[in-house]
Order: sequence, then C-alpha cells, then structure tokens
Amino acid sequence: MNYGRAIRIVRAAKGLSQRELARLTGYNSSYVSLLERGLREPATSTMKKLARVLGVPVYLLTLLASDKAALRGISEKQANHLGLQMLEILLGAEQDLADDA
Repeated sequence: MNYGRAIRIVRAAKGLSQRELARLTGYNSSYVSLLERGLREPATSTMKKLARVLGVPVYLLTLLASDKAALRGISEKQANHLGLQMLEILLGAEQDLADDA
C-alpha cells in the first residue's frame, strides 16, 4: 500500500500544498512530506484525520494507495481508473455544493 501516493493525489486535486495540509491537520509539514514520500506509514487515526480534512472517505485513500497485490481480481490500470473516476465525482460534488451556496 502506498498511502503517500494517495495523500499526494488527493491533496493536489484539492489544490492544497503540503504546508496547507499540515496546517489544516495540525501535523508538522515535514511529517506530511515524510508520509507522501512513503518514509512513514500513517496510523489509522492519521488516515481518518487526513481523509476528513481532505473531504474524502478513507476508502478512497485506501483504494488510491492499493498496489497490484492488494487489488486481487482487478488490474492496476482498472483500479487507477476507478480511483480517478471516484475522485472526479467527489470533486464535482464538492463544486456543485459550492455553486449551490
């Protein structure tokens, strides 16, 4: 599982810098950098907090973090495509909510 990749993808899709994500979560920006580079494995509580701050479900981060061995039954390409579609849907729903406000 590459949670760092998942965090980086969603953070970038949300238009946040590492520093901004760190500020929003209360984590040190160097810790966020270590997570994204795969040098630290996030605890479950960290993943929940990151997901909440990023406005995505934890399962989306888990799907985006999955490697080929963890996907059992679907190809990595299909999983990446599914993850990107889910992210687009979530970002679109976020934009729709902002437009309604």
